[in-house]
Amino acid sequence: MSTGTGLNVSKTVAYAVMGKPAGTNVSKATVYAVFGSPAGVNVSKAQAYAVIAAFNSNPPSWPSTMTLPDGTLGAAYSQVWDLSPAAFPTTYTLASGTLPTGLTLSSPHDDVGSLTGTPTALGSFTFSLTATNSYGAATKSFTVNISTTSSGGTNPIIIGAIPGYCLSGQLFNTTLTISGGTSPYSVVVASGSLPPGISLSGLTLNGTSTTIGTYNFALTVTDTNGLTSTQSFQITVGMAGYGWVS
Repeated sequence: MSTGTGLNVSKTVAYAVMGKPAGTNVSKATVYAVFGSPAGVNVSKAQAYAVIAAFNSNPPSWPSTMTLPDGTLGAAYSQVWDLSPAAFPTTYTLASGTLPTGLTLSSPHDDVGSLTGTPTALGSFTFSLTATNSYGAATKSFTVNISTTSSGGTNPIIIGAIPGYCLSGQLFNTTLTISGGTSPYSVVVASGSLPPGISLSGLTLNGTSTTIGTYNFALTVTDTNGLTSTQSFQITVGMAGYGWVS
């Protein structure tokens, strides 16, 4: 993008491009830096305004490879991301699911988002975040596991995702993967209920779902030394023949 020293760019335009409040002092050098242009380039007002419009009309887009790291119970957690070149301001909201207890989602400035705080509950938390600006919106799903450590060893925790959906009448089979603690492990349903037709045997969830609905449950893992952790999960059973969109 380019602008020239002969171009009359008002403060209002500069502030709009940079997402700055009207009281902010912005130098000419900063304006050039934003447009990415050498100071000697001669650009007409019409061209410059077209550049400004293009610069400031990008809808948000999440990187396909973006993930959020797991956290530890009682330990400070801070993740910040930037969806540049999304137009300013881009704000972030919780679209679905539940954030890890103790963590807060915020939109500090421009197109930057953050998830910060201190986790206060164990579990596997799956949620979707929506980024929104004047030109569009985009949603992405994340899973953050919160684990803990205790004197005598690391508490066991289920890692990896339990499939969150299946179709009625479809075979459901998944083996739980556990990290931490000392094997052998045992797993029990601590609360809630599995979908009818699906049962827990050892470290395997297996069966053929029979009833459409959404089922919330918690699993408690115990290792050979008695260290435990409890995590929450959800499985939705959809109607066979109609497919499913996750």
